[in-house]
Formats: sequence, structure tokens, C-alpha cells
Amino acid sequence: MPVDSGLGRRLQLIQGLHWLYGANGDPYATLLRGFDDDLRPVHEELRRRGVLWPAKTGTWVTASHAVGGELLGHPGLGTRAARNGPAVQRIMTWDQDLTTGDAGPLPGADLVRQACAEAFGRLGGAFDLAEVAHRVPVEVLARVHGLTAAQREKLVPLCADVTIALDSLLCPQRLEPVGRLLDALDGLRALLGEDSPALPHAVLGVRLSADLFTGAVSALLETPGEWAKLQATPRRAEAIVRETLRYRPPVHIHTAFALADLDVAGQAIPAGGQVAVVLSAANRDPAVFPEPDRFDPDRAGTPALTTGSWLPLARLHAETALIALAARFPRMRADGSPSRRGRAPVTRGLLRLPVRAD
Repeated sequence: MPVDSGLGRRLQLIQGLHWLYGANGDPYATLLRGFDDDLRPVHEELRRRGVLWPAKTGTWVTASHAVGGELLGHPGLGTRAARNGPAVQRIMTWDQDLTTGDAGPLPGADLVRQACAEAFGRLGGAFDLAEVAHRVPVEVLARVHGLTAAQREKLVPLCADVTIALDSLLCPQRLEPVGRLLDALDGLRALLGEDSPALPHAVLGVRLSADLFTGAVSALLETPGEWAKLQATPRRAEAIVRETLRYRPPVHIHTAFALADLDVAGQAIPAGGQVAVVLSAANRDPAVFPEPDRFDPDRAGTPALTTGSWLPLARLHAETALIALAARFPRMRADGSPSRRGRAPVTRGLLRLPVRAD
């Protein structure tokens, strides 16, 4: 689909504003650019600004675990952007309900195990786990919703082309992938049905499930001894996923909008104002988590902040896939450095995760 020239100009304008604000010291704008590999300096600057502060984008931002928890449960906040809000907060105009819809009932764990067995059974030697991780939730989606073999063939590339959906809401994307995203959304509606629960599953559930799983595997392989511990004690997968949600979450930024004038943490937020909880920073809040930059599945105490109806599905996928992968490849190791997607400040998903399993 050719991208509307007006949209193209808006994307370029907002990208320029993010870079300008970031260059002038705004850490939230720097975060939205989506290119930093190490977020720790950005998180530190977010905290230095205060527990809730207004960024140059007009968004009230928090990296505080306490204030983030208050905002996530606040009844005066909703997910729909005001039509008259700042342009820098209204990047894409496609139906955002696809990223906030109900996840519905969970698939059975046996179904996920079967999809993992088929995907992992063909592997060996060196391979890219990020590519494989995407296949499993797509296959589960197809089986849960009873798709035919012909429909499944169409589903795989469509799900690949909507992986930028969440990030496109906060970070301007290049025009070519935006065109593919819009085409893929039309293709998924035609394939699955406009009101099918499979539609938000394809747009959001597949991506978050794959990213939580690869985030857990990458953290395990970076931490000496952790892969062997999982292989020896499969039930450890639950604790690993719980710690991954803190240490390397599949959603790094949660935004919402004030339904009425609000007063939170001493800040007056007008109706329609946007707030952003930087989950990846709040979940490394040193006031709450000792040694916050250390991956520790045995960590006890305050739980991580999480959000979204798709989280139970992503957890089921990640826990089941971790157990299956460790059983299939007990001596798996990293085979090079992983790489992240650019312009992905919300998900920060892995583009490549090279591993060796011989």
C-alpha cells in the first residue's frame, strides 16, 4: 500500500522533534527514538527528573515503581488518545483497539508444547532463535482458531509484517514497513474476520509471546550457570519468566490518557493528557530492587509492574517453550551477539538471537 504523503510528512516531523528534544536533554524523547542499546543512562536521567515530570512531548513520565503502580491501576486513565492532543502523541491512526483487546481464553499447555516440539525438533547446530520463536505463537494462533493449511501459509508473513504495530504508536517508523503494516492489517482482517478474537491475537499476542521467550533465553545465556539450572529443574521456568518481566520485559513503555483532570504525585494532569510509565526503568528502581541490573530468577520481594490482558498468554508460551527448549538442547549456548530491532522503544524485541545447540 502506498503510504499517504501526509502521513509520511507527519512521521518525519515527529521523528525530527524526538531527535531535537533528545539532543536538548529530554530523556523521554531520547527513549522514544528507539536506538539506544544500553538504557541504563537514560533510566538514570528519567529518575533524576523526579517521580512524575512533563517531557517536551507533553507527556507526564515516571520511572518510579511506586508512581508507576499508582498510574497502572488509576481509574481516571484510559487508552484512547484525544483527537485534539499534540501531534507528537498521535503518530499512527489505525485502530489501536487491536493492541488493547481482550485476549480471551488461554490455549491448552499441551497445544503449546506440541507447537514447540515441532518447531524445535527440526533444529540443530547453529540457528537464529528469534526467527524460530516467532513461529511457535503463530502456529498456536492458527490451531486455536481452526485455520486451514492455506490460511496458515498466509498468516505467517502477515504476522511478521505487523510486528512494528506497538512501536509505531510511539515511534515514527520508516515508510516502507508502515506500508507493509497497513497492508498486513487489511490482510489479517480479510483472513480472520473484522471482529475475530484472532485479530488482536495476531497483532499483539504473537509478538509479546515471542519477545518474552527470547528475552528470557537471552538473559539466561548471558548469566553463567542459569541455562544448566533450568535444564536440571524445569519448574524453574516460572521464576525465570517472572524475573524476565522485571529485567527484560516485552513492553517497556505503557501510555494512557487522563479521562478527566487528575492530580497524581503532585502533578496536575489535564483531561486528555498523556502519561507514560517506563516499565523497564520502574522495574529496576533501586529504591525497590536490590542490585536491579542483575538477572536473578531467585529474587524475592516486590513483584514487577506489568500490564496488558495478553500477559497470561505470553507467560504460558514463554514458560512452556523454555522447558521444551532446555530439554531439547541441554547444552545450548550463545553463538554471537543478539541484535535488536531499531525504532522499537516499546518492545525492544530481538531481531536476531544466534545460538548453537551441538
